[in-house]
Formats: sequence, C-alpha cells, structure tokens
Amino acid sequence: MFEISLSDPVELRDADDAALLAAIEDCARAEVAAALTVSHRKASGQMHLSLTLNRLPQVAALFLAGQLSARLVSIIAWRTYLVRDPEALSLLDAALAKHATAWGPLSAPKLEKAIDSWIDRYDPAALRRTRISARSRDLCIGDPDEDAGTAALWGRLFATDAAMLDKRLTQLAHGVCDDDPRTIAQRRADALGALAAGADRLTCGRQH
Repeated sequence: MFEISLSDPVELRDADDAALLAAIEDCARAEVAAALTVSHRKASGQMHLSLTLNRLPQVAALFLAGQLSARLVSIIAWRTYLVRDPEALSLLDAALAKHATAWGPLSAPKLEKAIDSWIDRYDPAALRRTRISARSRDLCIGDPDEDAGTAALWGRLFATDAAMLDKRLTQLAHGVCDDDPRTIAQRRADALGALAAGADRLTCGRQH
C-alpha cells in the first residue's frame, strides 16, 4: 500500500548530523505510516503533534485513551503553544483535561474561544501574544522574475506550522544523493515546490 524507501547505510556513514537526523526521522515516519496505514505526510503530522503534547500530559492521556479527537488536540496544541510558564502550563493542562471532553461538537471558532478563556485565566500574556501573532498571519508571493524564473516568498505562519515546515524542508533537502549539485538552501526551496505538488520526496538534481 505504501512505498517505503530508507536511506542507504553506506551513504549514512559519511553523512553529517543533519542528514543523520533526517534519516532517523524518515525511518520513524515510515514505521508510523505503516502502523497507522496513513501517508508519510499524515504520519509526520501525528509525530509532531505527539511532541507538542508532551507539554500537556493530561490532555495527551485523554487523546491516547480515545476520549479526545485529533482535531480537538491539534487546536489545543496550537492555541497553547506560546504558554511558556511551567506552573501556568500545568494548571492549563489540568483545566483543559477536565473540560475538553465536552468540546467535541464545538465549531473551530467556539473551540478556540473556550481554550482561550483558560489561557487568559492562567497566562493572559501568552493569550495576547497568540492573538497578536495570529492576526498577522499571511503568505505572500511576489511577482515572478522572468529572467531568473523565480519569485520571492515571505509571510508569517503559526509557530507550530512553521516548525513542521522547516523540519520537513530539511528532511527533503537531505533525502537526495550526495552528487546532487544544488546547495542545501536551493534544495529547501525546491522542496517547497515538491510539497506544493503533493510529492513526498524531492527529485534528485543530478544528471543521470
């Protein structure tokens, strides 16, 4: 059902730390994808969500028990991302775990409002940062440069989305052979185009 291609052990012997990390994550993603019978992209999202939920162990336990949906915990993870105070995070985790099981039917806006009310109680500064940053989200693509065949890209994403995108671009950039003539920066840029086209891997730039 899924085509799994793991890194060549011979190539990994001479790989740098970033390439080794990308290979390890790729192996883990392949195992998760096979176990859950989902795509590599979906598996990657589930892995990053699990890392985020390490900050909210009580919410994570409910998710593991099947009492909270992936949609619900994803929104909780995003809305609580800027809460950094350990005590506030612990109180927030307990409150969300107590009330979140009743939030399943809520629409996304109502769910965000319910979560924000608890963030405001325990860490209002984090809520203000979340709202200010969230309102400035945007993604812009500049006019194409016909001579160079390129276009500028800039914007602002949710921090969780940006972190996932950054890791995924690095993974794809290190997924080609050592003879690929492009720089890592060029591969990362090309990897974004590959993701936009729905590809799971970056095509090697070496002339075969």
